[in-house]
Amino acid sequence: MPRLELFPFRFRDPLTKKWVRARYVAELHEIAARYGEFEVVGPPEIRDVDPEARYFNPAQGQGMGIDTSVANLGPVHAIRRPTTRWLIPVCGTAT
Repeated sequence: MPRLELFPFRFRDPLTKKWVRARYVAELHEIAARYGEFEVVGPPEIRDVDPEARYFNPAQGQGMGIDTSVANLGPVHAIRRPTTRWLIPVCGTAT
């Protein structure tokens, strides 16, 4: 079974020249391809990848036994426009 080694890292911001801790973990070859100057700051997060496993995908809600229909919401009621207009006098305006 293949496995991923994802490293936490920090990189030097090219604009400010300050070290910035990355908000994500990545493989070493991906980090090196994206950042010119980087440093690993912790042990790798090792993930076993199962090619046959089904991972969460919000677009596949139908196949997971989830009812995605809107039939359970009940009937749709239309809002009718008012038939008469009520004139409300406002102080300080000419009639």
